[in-house]
Amino acid sequence: MATDMIGEYEPVRIDTTASSLTSDYPFEEQEGGASVYPVPLDQSGGLRAELIELSNLDAYAYTGNYVLVLAGSCEIDGEPYGAEMLSVTKSVATTSFEVAASAGETCLAMAVSF
Repeated sequence: MATDMIGEYEPVRIDTTASSLTSDYPFEEQEGGASVYPVPLDQSGGLRAELIELSNLDAYAYTGNYVLVLAGSCEIDGEPYGAEMLSVTKSVATTSFEVAASAGETCLAMAVSF
């Protein structure tokens, strides 16, 4: 709808399969131990995304529409998810996701809110 209203923009391209992903971007330490890279999207566009890195004892609360596990093993709301698994809201309304690394594992995820 209303795509004619979209102005010029610079696309954000991130190779989520790159082995250097977590060192290429300035991940910021968060409360709970997670490291997060907020993808620099235009706030007026209504889309928000974060890359989330977690280790054994880390936990992170994200409010959005989906969480995609990129690498490792994550627990999303207490359920185990492996790489390339996705947890999605049941409607367009955002919901809170509790994301954690599975015991003894690391977890890399991408979370999106629209």
